[in-house]
Amino acid sequence: YPKYDADVQEFIRNDPLHTPRLALALAWAGQRGAVPVYVAHSLGGGAEYYLQSRLKSDLAAGSAAVVLRVGGLSRWQIELHSTHGIISGETENTNFVARMLGLLPTRHLIYSCAVGDRDPVSIPSILVSLAQGPNDRIEVLGHDFFPISPSYTLLGSDGAWHGVPNPNIDNDPAHKSTRPDGSIVGLAEWHAAWGKLIMAADEVRMFSENSREIMTEAYPDATGKIAVIPNHLLNDVPRVKPSQPRDGVPVIGILGNIGYHKGIVVLQKLSQLLEKNGSARLVVIGNVDPSYSLTSSVRVHGAYQIDDISNLVTRYNISCWLIPSIWPETFSYTTHEALATGLPVFGFDIGAQGDAIKAAATTTGLGAVIPLSSAESNLELLLDAMLAGTTGDRKLA
Repeated sequence: YPKYDADVQEFIRNDPLHTPRLALALAWAGQRGAVPVYVAHSLGGGAEYYLQSRLKSDLAAGSAAVVLRVGGLSRWQIELHSTHGIISGETENTNFVARMLGLLPTRHLIYSCAVGDRDPVSIPSILVSLAQGPNDRIEVLGHDFFPISPSYTLLGSDGAWHGVPNPNIDNDPAHKSTRPDGSIVGLAEWHAAWGKLIMAADEVRMFSENSREIMTEAYPDATGKIAVIPNHLLNDVPRVKPSQPRDGVPVIGILGNIGYHKGIVVLQKLSQLLEKNGSARLVVIGNVDPSYSLTSSVRVHGAYQIDDISNLVTRYNISCWLIPSIWPETFSYTTHEALATGLPVFGFDIGAQGDAIKAAATTTGLGAVIPLSSAESNLELLLDAMLAGTTGDRKLA
């Protein structure tokens, strides 16, 4: 058998039994009771943190769980998670996905996020078709506002927040999408498609009162099924004491990875303002979008673990936090992590992050929110508030 080793390696590489093995695993999982099937993206972030927490709870309860992931090399990736590990496979064929999930007698379908899918307007009807059994359930999670608009942050084409878009009158290109065949999907068609999923759902779970109000405005007929169940931090964040910089110049910390909707332009302009007046320094505990340049005085720490925050506050002499996000976040892990440290937190009066900062400022007298509507002209006001430690309720309302 001169080709024995090569034949074995070829068999392992092609793994012709992979599909039958995944099918058998799904059938095994289905015999254990109702199986949660999460529809998730491949982009990481807060939605993925939440998903991993739910999966951990599912497995701890003795059940298996399926993740139907979009946005990868193939349109669909099926992952079966159990205490024995993970088995997964990819396919472009939606009908094949339906056949595989048909091996689960009872399904609890949980929409987490489909941002990154190549044809997202088709997702709602696919998901509804996957939950046709008499005991099947559908749960929609509001990690963002993709069910309201292709612009999942609800920012317009000018990069600004203008409120909940109206499908009857809003023609902003940001709220349109293009299908693989080149056809354009307007906001009215988008709402009609996603509205079917919202109305078919047994529960629409939002993570803050602010996001519930936005979803209710977009889909008023679904008001009765939209519930607020706040997230919890996945790890404890130790409280810290404000650091006193040796040179007397305060240090403003920015927690998390910062891209456009997270406020990189605000950070960029603030860094330029501080470059001129030298009244404070900026430190980003996280990463920043490399397409935007910050002044050389800004320190960018890079990736961090929650357990590191206390030491990083001391290392960089951070005295307060800034949440520069310009979209109405649905929860914002980073805002709650910053608040948990006990340091003053500042930001804009928008979304769940604004509500959380304002509530903390009311309770503790620390931190502030300022109007987002005039963010550029209010940068100096924001800076003054951070330096003085004033609260939004008493000084900046």
